[in-house]
Amino acid sequence: MAGRVILTDEWAYDRRAAVLDQGRLIAFFNDNAFDDTPRPGAVVAVRVARVFPDRDRISADLDGIPASLRLGRRQAPSPGQVILATVTAEPREGKPLQLRQGYFIEHRWFLADSTAGGLRLSQRLRQGGFTPPEGLEPSSCQITLRLGAASAPPDTLMEEIRIAEDRIRAIKAMPALKPGVIDNGPDAITTARQAFPDAEPVPGDDSTAWLQAGVDEQLEAALRPRVDLGGGGILHVSTPPGAAVFDGDSGDGDMTLRALAAAMVPAIARALVLRRISGPVVADFPRLNPADRRAIGANMVEAVEHDPLRPQCHGFEPGGLYTMTRPWRWRPLADLMAGDDRRLGLDALRLARAAAGGHDMAPAIRVPASVLAWLEGEGAAARLAALKSLAISPRFLSDEGISRPVRDETALS
Repeated sequence: MAGRVILTDEWAYDRRAAVLDQGRLIAFFNDNAFDDTPRPGAVVAVRVARVFPDRDRISADLDGIPASLRLGRRQAPSPGQVILATVTAEPREGKPLQLRQGYFIEHRWFLADSTAGGLRLSQRLRQGGFTPPEGLEPSSCQITLRLGAASAPPDTLMEEIRIAEDRIRAIKAMPALKPGVIDNGPDAITTARQAFPDAEPVPGDDSTAWLQAGVDEQLEAALRPRVDLGGGGILHVSTPPGAAVFDGDSGDGDMTLRALAAAMVPAIARALVLRRISGPVVADFPRLNPADRRAIGANMVEAVEHDPLRPQCHGFEPGGLYTMTRPWRWRPLADLMAGDDRRLGLDALRLARAAAGGHDMAPAIRVPASVLAWLEGEGAAARLAALKSLAISPRFLSDEGISRPVRDETALS
């Protein structure tokens, strides 16, 4: 599969998007009807629990989901008050949902803000002499145009801004705020397109391209703690709570220290995006001379240039470790792929679909007992809808000896 593409898999209450570069998975996005965590960009109404002025922070509650937001420049709300906020980051490592007070629409061409009126150009755009598209008049919200807007198609830019205005007017017209999600923001497929605007969406959603590209197999491989660098080199990846650590090892190969360091750079850049690593990042490169160290540092800056979250590269520390910081926005891939019953139940349905693609109309799928209970209980609607669309009759068999669904090739159909 040539070039950079976005593959989609929309099925059974589940929407997935995979970004591939030359057939290799580089990013993954997923949401389903059973996940009630608001997405980044969602607009929510939360009830203030406590205000911590000395820490410049507010704790809040969103229908039982703990959340945290900074006070910012606004007047501090009172405990018990319901306020409007925008989700900036999903929970991770036991930390709560992160919010920003107010309603903001982030777009690659602009930032729409409901707290003020009119159109405001960013300083960079004013200095660049950018002229707004004809017909863009002051409105009920503030829209700060970003530098990329100068090269955006005017008609497309206008349409996107009008959509943002309509969404903001709808929020402002609400008679009263009640705790809950008001606008759940961009879904997995939209997020993938926004994060990777240079990727070409592959038309069709029958998942054929997804299966042919082996996306599910690449996802499973993405979480392994060792990455083969070729030539015998190995990259060890450790992502405990706190800092993520990358450690290069020449293994049994004969790679030079410079070659090993050079191979580590693209592997680290890919792992940051695919594994959704956030926070402090430490890379233990092999011992390098000053010239090679400068070259590797420049290579790392170039490798993360198109990362959608724009990491900050701090460079080599006196002790030889390379450090960077990556913003927190999405849940880590390991959390997204965690094997709870509903996720494993959806995996079981996908196995049945793959079997149907191979013309097995009555495949047998072995699942843990708790997953079978989910398929027959909370997930029954998803199971029935999925199987009806495929016109197949799979059997789901309880098996306490496994941890994930597997197809039973020996069962009689």
